[in-house]
Amino acid sequence: MTILIVEDEARIRSAIVSYLREIREFPCTLFTAESGEDAWNHYSSVSIDLIITDIRMQEMSGLALLERFHINRGRIRFIIISGYDDFSYAQQGIRLGVYDYLLKPINKSLLLNDVRSLHHALFAEKESRPALPPALIFDFDLDDSSFPVSLREIIQYIRQNYMYDISLNILADEFMFNPCYLSNTINKTTGHSLGFLLDCVRLRAAASLLLGSKTCTVADVSRMTGYSSERRLYQAFQKRLGTTPGEFRKRYSRR
Repeated sequence: MTILIVEDEARIRSAIVSYLREIREFPCTLFTAESGEDAWNHYSSVSIDLIITDIRMQEMSGLALLERFHINRGRIRFIIISGYDDFSYAQQGIRLGVYDYLLKPINKSLLLNDVRSLHHALFAEKESRPALPPALIFDFDLDDSSFPVSLREIIQYIRQNYMYDISLNILADEFMFNPCYLSNTINKTTGHSLGFLLDCVRLRAAASLLLGSKTCTVADVSRMTGYSSERRLYQAFQKRLGTTPGEFRKRYSRR
């Protein structure tokens, strides 16, 4: 699920990101913007499932941002947050299809429940899409219960942060392991390298993005799934799946 958080107060923006990173049931790709203009200028062409936005901001209000995305993109869900208990804002938002209206200080449980409910709704919408051959999305169990707890925690970390730079050294520092020891443990336990595990998580997310949005470009997908360039994404598709992102989308998208 791809979520854009638009909030001009850094403290609140960081808190929302922190809350959403607690979600374990499904991967969340998180983007942030400091203003409505920033959100539109940087993410108007990115495939977004949900926008969480403050209602009062300089340059462009949350409602103006909602209306612009609604008119030009459609089908994006919105959650509006505000420090003002003003029902007129809620009424305007409801007319534009806002999913919920939350007051500051944000109730973490309410926010997470909203996001989980929206994810289930999105999943239900996509259920009728043709299933992908398992071999193309790695016939590999990332949730193998025989893995040691430390490795399961590392895999969970990858699932939550795959859109960022992840390396053996970064993981070693995060989990306080020697890099060589960590590499050997991953290889001996899974039979695969860290690179394989990263591609396993990232390409599943990339496949979902490619098939979930016709407007999401390959460049968008590479940026949203942790690949440093389109070339890297192409290399991963060709190495692991034997095809290109464009061919994959053409073959498996709903006709």
